[in-house]
Amino acid sequence: MVQPEEERRGGHQARRGVSTIANLCQHFTHSRLISGRHCMETAQYLRDKITAAGLSCRLNELSCTVVLERPTDDALIKRWQLACEEDIAHVVVMPNVTRHKIDKFVEELVACAEEHGRMEPVRADGPLVKLQSSSWGGNYVAPHVGHFKEEF
Repeated sequence: MVQPEEERRGGHQARRGVSTIANLCQHFTHSRLISGRHCMETAQYLRDKITAAGLSCRLNELSCTVVLERPTDDALIKRWQLACEEDIAHVVVMPNVTRHKIDKFVEELVACAEEHGRMEPVRADGPLVKLQSSSWGGNYVAPHVGHFKEEF
């Protein structure tokens, strides 16, 4: 059976539309992989900088959230918009976070600890005590999870 010309063109356009959508999905998936790599690498960098400064922190494997001891200065917490709970804080590393920002944050975090002192655990079974123990999961520096510069 022969289809009218308009139906044939419409069907062809619909297939091109599906192809375009598929290409966009592939592009966004690749972009998300790149962003995810960046966030995990940057979180590892943050963990390493905080640990090198002598402060307590943890980063779970394949995560972009760094948990650290809560700064004692509320101005620093507000300036850096840290999410705090009891005696710990956490930083979620997003794609816009750069190593330069991390260097500045750690510099201010160390200055805060030197000027105002470090957070004491609020209770014997509090989050900071767990952060400083192996019950949190692993060492202060998490195991190496891979080389994220490889192309897919």
